[in-house]
Amino acid sequence: MPQTITIAAFVLGAVLLLTALLGGRFKIFGAEVSVTTGRLARAIAFVFSLFFISIGLMKFSETPPSESNSAPSTRTLPPIEPPPTEMQPAKLPQPAVQTLNISGLWRDGVGMNYYITQNGDSFTFTASNPYNGAASSGSGTIAQNQVISSFQTNLPSFGKGSGAVSADGQVMQGTFFDSVLGQYTLTLYKVN
Repeated sequence: MPQTITIAAFVLGAVLLLTALLGGRFKIFGAEVSVTTGRLARAIAFVFSLFFISIGLMKFSETPPSESNSAPSTRTLPPIEPPPTEMQPAKLPQPAVQTLNISGLWRDGVGMNYYITQNGDSFTFTASNPYNGAASSGSGTIAQNQVISSFQTNLPSFGKGSGAVSADGQVMQGTFFDSVLGQYTLTLYKVN
């Protein structure tokens, strides 16, 4: 049994024992038992506390076998091979990294529509709000689900920001800095 489970069993047994003895209404290590228990619940807590404490004590008393008492190893080591004549860096296998596709129509909470076109790990976008005439355009990169972009608006202003796309590819959120508006957080929702 792993050591952490043994400790957890012992601690649970101790808390149940306190519940059985005090009937509830106590605080220990920041945890609070605020319910007063009846006689039957206290008796059940006492039985279970003995069970969990005994599990914890049995596992604490077990000692792992000492390495000095164990038999010497009869394993033989493979022969050492000479290094190759040309030293080349080892090529480690790289995990497959999947970059999300964010192409399509996205919308923020104030009615701005973002049309994103992605090509590999680069993207461009145009944005417009039909209600107030605000518009912007920009470009950026995406690596896995991390997005970095720069933009300019028709205020005129410019800025940059970074953020992340949710695992399902439906929500994008980031922090941006605009030369006129300052810093703000933006959340986009995929429309199609």
